[in-house]
Amino acid sequence: MNKLLSFSILFLFVFNSQSQELLTVEEAVKIALENNFQIRLASNELEIDQTQVSIGNAGMLPTVGIAGTTNSSIQNSSQTRADGNLIELDDARNNNINYGVVMDWTIFDGFRMFARHDQLQELEKLGEAELQQTILERVSDVMITYYDMVQQQQQLAALDSTLVISEQRLELAQNRFTIGKSSKLEVLNAQVDMNTDRTEMLRQQEQYRNTMIRLNQILARDPQIIFEVIEDFEVDQDLFLPELEAMALQQNPTLQAQVINNNIAKLELKQVKAGRYPSLVATTKLPV
Repeated sequence: MNKLLSFSILFLFVFNSQSQELLTVEEAVKIALENNFQIRLASNELEIDQTQVSIGNAGMLPTVGIAGTTNSSIQNSSQTRADGNLIELDDARNNNINYGVVMDWTIFDGFRMFARHDQLQELEKLGEAELQQTILERVSDVMITYYDMVQQQQQLAALDSTLVISEQRLELAQNRFTIGKSSKLEVLNAQVDMNTDRTEMLRQQEQYRNTMIRLNQILARDPQIIFEVIEDFEVDQDLFLPELEAMALQQNPTLQAQVINNNIAKLELKQVKAGRYPSLVATTKLPV
């Protein structure tokens, strides 16, 4: 066995000996859903949108505040009475404090408050659609990269077999040249072919490793983790294109987001038009 074949087998042995896990596509998707930061961010934004949906944020509830006034005065006075007596007051102080609870309640504002409440609900739906879209994108990235690794892993096995054949062909050419059955040119051609196969093998090994690193990055874990992928997978034979197209139109979160954005724009227009109507605000002050 020549040095090239020994190198190939040694690489595969070392690579497999470092493998610490057999990663399935289901496990990869699960890890991505738990660790991906974009999914966490979209989930937090959805939680904010859900918290914002309330009649208070829509302006339907009264606002309560505390109002207070204070007046202070200092006077100097001099008074001469009818009997001739003089009365003088220096630094006469007068303090007056007035405070209480003030409540303002908008009774009518051209239905702006109702449009605002509907808009908050649409924003919540938009957050749900964006979260679904983020999840679908990450799952798609995981599955595309995973099955890319499967293909490259199979190609590595095929190239390994090709190297074995190239080595055997070179050995045969050398034997034929030794006994005078062929020329040196046949040996050189076999050597060139084996070197070409070796180069392809090294390139494929590098591409396979880079794909593994990229999948680890998508899963938001250490890029240096070594793992293997399962080459066998099942294909759903019941998929029907017209049904898939209909489901995409009904369930695709990107299309849903466009519809929701259109609804939000209409509700914003309603709020602008509400400014054309007079507002009716009830104000009361309760002394304390």
